[in-house]
Amino acid sequence: MLTRAQPLPSAALSGVNRTSPEGACSRRRPAIIATIALLGFLPGRAPAQARPQTVCFHPAPGDRCRGFVITEFAVLVGPATGYRRPPANMIWDMGYAHHVDPHRAIGASLTFIADDDDRVLIGVRPRLRQWLGAHTSVDVAPAVLVGHTDAGGLRIVYPGLSAFVGLGWRDLLAVNAQVEVIRLAGVASPQTAWLVGLRLGSYAGLAAAPLGAAFVAYVKSIGDS
Repeated sequence: MLTRAQPLPSAALSGVNRTSPEGACSRRRPAIIATIALLGFLPGRAPAQARPQTVCFHPAPGDRCRGFVITEFAVLVGPATGYRRPPANMIWDMGYAHHVDPHRAIGASLTFIADDDDRVLIGVRPRLRQWLGAHTSVDVAPAVLVGHTDAGGLRIVYPGLSAFVGLGWRDLLAVNAQVEVIRLAGVASPQTAWLVGLRLGSYAGLAAAPLGAAFVAYVKSIGDS
């Protein structure tokens, strides 16, 4: 004979897990709070920095430029010497430099040195730039003179030397001190000239370079007339 199932007593239900959603949340809340507190003590990620440009026309330290183009024009003056009677030099430099670390760059440039006596010397200039800050720098650049387009009657024995040290600001303006040493055929001792002046770089150097070339051509035309 079938009988109706009797309900289990409440004591028998005490071992049954009847967890409500509210109860589960309440038990997980301490773990969530502890996780948030732990994350608060972890170091945050630093904001990503902008990557430096590969090549800059307007030079800057290595954290902004991996390398930069050299476009310079300088006007230097010095006392007259036995071989360099005109006391003024105009110098053009075109080249490239690459940063080996954020504050130091090495490179090279092709240099042309002219004066107002129709003499134009050609050289190759290794270069070192040390950045002193975001906008100031020191350049050391010894040039090896290898030839000329016009020596103005001088019988130059190559190679020669033309080295400068310059203190620059934003690669737009620099103060240069330069020494030039060449040997002349038939003259026992090397001929040395010391010069100081201003050097323009970047946009200023690029703009001034053709003006300087035009001036040299004008002076040469006057001398030929």
